[in-house]
Amino acid sequence: MTDVEVIPPGAAARAKRPKAPGSGRKKGTQDKSTRLVKQALHEAFEELGGVAALVRFGKTHPAEFYRLWARMAPLQVNFDANVKHDVVATIQEGRARVAADRARR
Repeated sequence: MTDVEVIPPGAAARAKRPKAPGSGRKKGTQDKSTRLVKQALHEAFEELGGVAALVRFGKTHPAEFYRLWARMAPLQVNFDANVKHDVVATIQEGRARVAADRARR
């Protein structure tokens, strides 16, 4: 018996056609179903009482509220830590001040 690869109908034709330039969703845009679900959730949020209802929920169920809040927080934060002074010198100055304060006591 020989192994035969089964190709779904139309798959071969799709595989041979190159993707047209500029086709498909643009980067960062949501597909229609995602957009519709988010819109429905927003409408339900407003109908259930909006921010005031969320505050009441947070007061009565703080653990659940903060669990939800943590899931909504960004997972990655980008920042530029541009330090313009000598950190080692600052630490040494701090140690010298502590030593001077101890000597005065």
